[in-house]
Amino acid sequence: SQDGSVNFAPFEAEYVTVPTNTRVRTVARKRYPLATDLSNQFLKARMGKTIELDNTFTVIAHTRFATSSANIVTELHPHEWTPFKKEVVWRFNSIIGKFERSNCTMGVHITHNGDFDEMEAYQQVLVNEEIGYWLARILYSHNPARSDSAKIAGVMELFRVQGRWGPAARLAWVRCVLSSATDVSGGMILTSDAPYSFPPPGFWTNWAIFLEEQWALHINNIVSPVVAPLGHTL
Repeated sequence: SQDGSVNFAPFEAEYVTVPTNTRVRTVARKRYPLATDLSNQFLKARMGKTIELDNTFTVIAHTRFATSSANIVTELHPHEWTPFKKEVVWRFNSIIGKFERSNCTMGVHITHNGDFDEMEAYQQVLVNEEIGYWLARILYSHNPARSDSAKIAGVMELFRVQGRWGPAARLAWVRCVLSSATDVSGGMILTSDAPYSFPPPGFWTNWAIFLEEQWALHINNIVSPVVAPLGHTL
């Protein structure tokens, strides 16, 4: 069996103290309690990181047998494409009625049961392995996991852009500038040896700076967020 445990801190602010996220994964050993292994690994991972007794933290766990994946640690749930990192995110504060610039710990951890064997993109069909090479060149992060679940985490990371200028510009490029999946690999077939021709992370950082500066010029004129049909905030 497989298991994963996550301590997830989705938001950090000056007035809130939360633990940082921790991901623990292990393969069950013969005649040894899996829960004990996980508990020991979790405590070891938390050493040096403060957990106050009066603080709240969330543990997300998942246990399953390997299906399309090998029963090794790199294939275990929860999956992520790139590690969590701190970045600036804009959020609407309904109490004061304005958008605020926040420092957040951003990332995607998922558990998944199903099949993601292929994906349609640019009137093409990418199979599991090609999706991985495609994501690696867009997110500039290689993920060794062969499972389809890891690819879902990568796609979710690509599309999770609300309040994030750099990733939003990157997704716009993917959707509006690229015309073929192989545009990210210099026109070559998507393989491990194909080149990286998608703009690097620094390119999106510069775009984020520019867009945020323009946003700041008009932010005080925005008194409420745009609302989509059925009351869902865009």
